[in-house]
Amino acid sequence: MQNSPFPPAAAAQRAVTLTVFGWRWPDPAINAAALKELKLTALARLWGQGRRVPLATADYAGWIAQRAPAGELPEAALLLAASGTAPEPGCWLRMDAVNLDLHNDQLVLQPLRSKEVRSDEREQLFAALQQHFAREGWILADDAAGRWYLRLPQRPSVSFVPLQQVAGRSINQAMPQGADALFWHGLINEIQMLFYTHPVNDARSAAGEPLISGVWFSGLGEWPLPAPLPALAPMLHADDPLLAAIQHAAGQSAAALPASFASSVRHAVLDQALPVLQGNDPVGWFACWQALELNWFAPLLAAWQGRELEFIRIEFPELGMARELTPASRWQFWKRAGLPK
Repeated sequence: MQNSPFPPAAAAQRAVTLTVFGWRWPDPAINAAALKELKLTALARLWGQGRRVPLATADYAGWIAQRAPAGELPEAALLLAASGTAPEPGCWLRMDAVNLDLHNDQLVLQPLRSKEVRSDEREQLFAALQQHFAREGWILADDAAGRWYLRLPQRPSVSFVPLQQVAGRSINQAMPQGADALFWHGLINEIQMLFYTHPVNDARSAAGEPLISGVWFSGLGEWPLPAPLPALAPMLHADDPLLAAIQHAAGQSAAALPASFASSVRHAVLDQALPVLQGNDPVGWFACWQALELNWFAPLLAAWQGRELEFIRIEFPELGMARELTPASRWQFWKRAGLPK
């Protein structure tokens, strides 16, 4: 029998891992000023007292891609399968509704979360997409959460940039690449025109709401999986549906991230700072980290000091840094508090 990569249940109940994203603001001056003003006492105590451990450097999309031992993570099919719909065998692609805003002659992409698009709007736009793609003979699918998918008759010679990598950035350098790239560039433009003239966007414009400017293609991959996916943890708390889909495919559990640290948490992915960072909102980013300190790091430190936990691991994949606290860490009084740099 193959050994489990996870600790025994008894040990796991006293161990917590936090994987954290969105720490560093892109502008060094703003980042330095924020670090001076942020009051992150608990995080500094935990980080400073922990033992350095190696961690591969990866942004959020790259960190997710590490889950794919075969080199490709079929995001679209994974999400569809986790929603309760069994994907047909073949090549699947995500189609995420996005807003494209013009900034300094550049189209900047912002993802539109499910709650930002009403169900009737999604239904109307999905029907328009179905009619548009009928000429290609492609199969479209949606799920209960309103996500859209495309099944292709054959795999295209093209690569797509993950949505998380282009969020908050210009799409100019993130357009599809490869032998079939021009076809996909044209298709993206066609859908932009289709949505621009749609009554849904007329109503959103009149109401002062951000337009649903088009779709972003990503998550290309074949289904079924060529090899089993490793789980992130026996039990994961995270808000990203893709992480829940990976857990589902690996036969492990996932739940929504609680508002604050709780004794039931064994591994949590804290990515709350990413959307505000991608939205170029430094005030919101600052407030987000103060909220994480109050709701996560301070309660975690209290649990550690109260000996409710025997092991803590805090990861910052974007920095390539991680720290671990073990029972021996309690006696290392000479270690000074300090934040990740």
